[in-house]
Amino acid sequence: MIRLRDATKNEADWIEYDAKAQQDLNDYFITEAKNFNTLYTAVFTIYAGLLLFFGLMNGQVLKLIAWPGVLVFLLPVLSWILGIYFFFQVLQPDVQKMPPNSPMAIRKSLAASNVNKAKNYHYGLGFFAIGVLLMLVSLGIGSYLASLPPAAATGDVQFVIRDDSLQNIAQIPVSLVPGTNRTVIVSLRNITDTGYTIKLDNGDTVDLDKTWVQTVIWKNK
Repeated sequence: MIRLRDATKNEADWIEYDAKAQQDLNDYFITEAKNFNTLYTAVFTIYAGLLLFFGLMNGQVLKLIAWPGVLVFLLPVLSWILGIYFFFQVLQPDVQKMPPNSPMAIRKSLAASNVNKAKNYHYGLGFFAIGVLLMLVSLGIGSYLASLPPAAATGDVQFVIRDDSLQNIAQIPVSLVPGTNRTVIVSLRNITDTGYTIKLDNGDTVDLDKTWVQTVIWKNK
C-alpha cells in the first residue's frame, strides 16, 4: 500500500532550494560562457597579432621552421576553435518535448539541460586552458628562434664592400663585378658574430670580416 503525505517543512525547504539552485546554475553557465567567449577572443586576437608581427614581418621566423614543425603555431588556433564551439553549445537554447503544464517535467528538463551545459562548459574551459598553454609554447619557440644568431643562414648572395675595405678583399680570392663594389655571386655557408663564411665556385671556403661588408644582397632568400 502506498501512502501519500505532505512534505515536511525541512523537505519543502530543500525542494525549494534545489529548484532555485537549478535556475541559478543555468544562468551561471550562460553568463560564464559569454565572459569566456569575450576573453577567448581577446587572447587569441593578441596571439594572432604577435604571430603576424614576429612570424611574418620581424625576420620571418616561421620560415625558419621546416614543415610540419610550423604546425605548432596553428595548434592554439585549433584549440580556440574547439573551445569556442563548446562555449557556444552552452549558449545554445535547449528545446525539449515535455508534457504541458507539468512541473515535474520542467524540473527534469532543466536538470538535464544544466548537466549538458556543465559538460560543454567543462570542455570549453579545458580547451581554453590547453590553448593558452599551446600559445605559450609556440611563442616561446618563436622567441627562441628569433633570438638565435643567423648561423644557419645559407644561400646565394652578393656582398657590397665598403670603399675603405676594397684593399682587404683584394687579398682573398673573391672576385668583384667589374666597376662596382659588389662581389660576384657566392654561396653563403655560415654567419658568425664577426664574419661571413662563403664557398667559392672552386670549392674553397673563405671568411669575410663583417666590418668589410656594407650590404648583403640575397639572391634566393
